[in-house]
Amino acid sequence: MFSRRFFYVAFCYTVLNAWPAGVKAEDPVSVPLPHSDCTRTTNGTIVECIRSDNYTIPGNFDVTLFPTDVTTIMVGKVSVNPTGRKTNTIHNDAPPLPADLNALRTVSLFHFQGTNGTRVPFEAFLVNVRDRLTALHFKYCRIGTLGANFLNGFVQLRILDLNDNDISQIHLDAFEGLPSLPQSGPVLLDTLQLAQNQITAVDWTVFAPVANSLSQLALESQKVRS
Repeated sequence: MFSRRFFYVAFCYTVLNAWPAGVKAEDPVSVPLPHSDCTRTTNGTIVECIRSDNYTIPGNFDVTLFPTDVTTIMVGKVSVNPTGRKTNTIHNDAPPLPADLNALRTVSLFHFQGTNGTRVPFEAFLVNVRDRLTALHFKYCRIGTLGANFLNGFVQLRILDLNDNDISQIHLDAFEGLPSLPQSGPVLLDTLQLAQNQITAVDWTVFAPVANSLSQLALESQKVRS
């Protein structure tokens, strides 16, 4: 319990360090937000929802209430489908973020899990905004497997932080969905964090699609043998 709380605080601290200088979170205001515990920065572009231990989707957390000018979303301790409603055999349902979040660039999710700690398909949760995101930060989301083309459509992604997500397998085509060099247009993925997972073996060709753009790859604290 202590270690998870410590890492949660460290996770939030890391993301908050990227906030613009001089910007402070304001007290809750009457403007609708996904949950009453959510707060906005003084200019309204960053929404932080990390004060509660009981966000539920569907339930008391309404993803349609993010302001359309938000640039950064931080959400912690979310339980998706907490009632145990039947879904498909693997995943739990989470309504996608609205498509009108045109300014959104960064999404940070902490402990974003389904019933009984199962994986939520973040690909579907982010499907409407994936083409504009430049940074994704996930922690304790129990992703497990990076499937084929799981980043398909994330054409502007530069930072992918997947530390502490119980990842044990990486599909050989996991990064095929990203743009390849040479190209003109968005800057490609340059930071990939995969530390503190459960990876025991790596076929290094999996990183070939992003090898020319990566400047940082973190794989520490694993049991990698090859």
